[in-house]
Amino acid sequence: AGMLWGQLPSVTDYNVRPTAILAPTGTIDSGQSVIPRLVIRNMSSIVAAPVNVWFFIDDGTPNGYYDSVMNLTMSERSVDTVEFTGWIPRGRDSMDVSAWVYWQGDSMHKDDTLRRRILVRVKDIAVTQIVVPAPGDTFDAGAQFQPQCRVWNYGNVSLNFDVRFRIGEY
Repeated sequence: AGMLWGQLPSVTDYNVRPTAILAPTGTIDSGQSVIPRLVIRNMSSIVAAPVNVWFFIDDGTPNGYYDSVMNLTMSERSVDTVEFTGWIPRGRDSMDVSAWVYWQGDSMHKDDTLRRRILVRVKDIAVTQIVVPAPGDTFDAGAQFQPQCRVWNYGNVSLNFDVRFRIGEY
């Protein structure tokens, strides 16, 4: 009825998608506070609203880390960085991070989710036993001995460190 095919918008023109997980990334330390951040882009030539955004970290806790931002409005062809509530990793080793968006007008759902793996590094070194002098050992004045202790790495990374051994008052 008077409208040409070339005048209709492409179905792929209606698309809001995450483009980058800014945090957490790479290797982070257990106990370090992290503000999860996600970049999202409105690829559409129209205002996208409401856009709902979710962030999930499978961190080994019963429910993992989960947060969302609802009812975001994005102007046409815009980019926005969404920040979520802080997360403090308590687990260790490799973890999965997922972020996804939902916009009712989206016609390209295959690019609505991003995933990445991160490493939570744990630095945990402990002296587990003093071998020499053992509790109750006595030595003659002036006697020499080589102090010895056992050190255990409870963490998940190799570390180099100095051990200082002191006998007597500080």
